[in-house]
Amino acid sequence: MAFFVYTLNPPFGLGLRDLVGAGITGTVVRLDAVVQYVPPHRQAMLEREIKVYERLQRDHKDSPRILRYHGSLEQGLVLAYACHGTLREYLHSHQEGIPLPLRLRWIEQMVEGVTVLHSSGVLHGDISCNNFLLDANLDVKCCHFAGSSIDGEEALTCYETFPEY
Repeated sequence: MAFFVYTLNPPFGLGLRDLVGAGITGTVVRLDAVVQYVPPHRQAMLEREIKVYERLQRDHKDSPRILRYHGSLEQGLVLAYACHGTLREYLHSHQEGIPLPLRLRWIEQMVEGVTVLHSSGVLHGDISCNNFLLDANLDVKCCHFAGSSIDGEEALTCYETFPEY
């Protein structure tokens, strides 16, 4: 009888606590994830977002301010699930109950996230409360990079407001 010794190397961001099983064909892990599907006519934006996530994973593998990227599918991305949704949704649904220290922490975390992007040559192009998510600890995660500029390339989206706003 032959015995096999396997070295388990879970994918980026996953550990032994996520292990469901292992066998001769591979390792099975549990994910708290979402799949973001992109319509075919937005393929360029999907490719840009994958490129940004892969660069951030390479340059800042464990950054707590970037939404965890688990990989891509033919028409989408597999991303970590942020159970409290967007910062915009949270602010809207908790209008008077958010203490100042938490708000200040979020501002600091957003700056950290944007700093990570810029240090990797990425300009977001669409910074808003819709593009920051809140995890189970109410920590900010920067996301939605489909319109970003990389290394000075033209951004696929860029929003601006009038000076009176």
